[in-house]
Amino acid sequence: MKILIVEDDYDSAFLMQLALSKEAPSAALLTANGWRQCQDLGAQLSSLDVVVLDLMLIDGTGVQAWEEIKRHCHNHPALWICSALDAERASELLDTLHYPYQLMPKPLDRTRVRELMTTIKRKGQSPCKVN
Repeated sequence: MKILIVEDDYDSAFLMQLALSKEAPSAALLTANGWRQCQDLGAQLSSLDVVVLDLMLIDGTGVQAWEEIKRHCHNHPALWICSALDAERASELLDTLHYPYQLMPKPLDRTRVRELMTTIKRKGQSPCKVN
């Protein structure tokens, strides 16, 4: 299993990495702190199973990062959006994706991370819906 975390907040990224490595120890974890680092990952993005994506990044938006990921990814990973924006504003930004996603509000806590872990363990049963 290959998981990409795109998160510019160090604490949130660390929490996700820690939880994912504990719950899915055999998973390959990739991290990027912005959409430009997604560009740098290039071919490593070709076979992702899960993408955890911050909506507002230090060097752009999660939508820009997602476009970069889609250019390289050949399968259909589960997409989890992390956002401090309210759900209505986040949905406005995400309407352009035309891709199923699950919104995970910030701040991240153990319950939200556990929900993500449970979903990852049920690989093949996508919790995502087109919003």
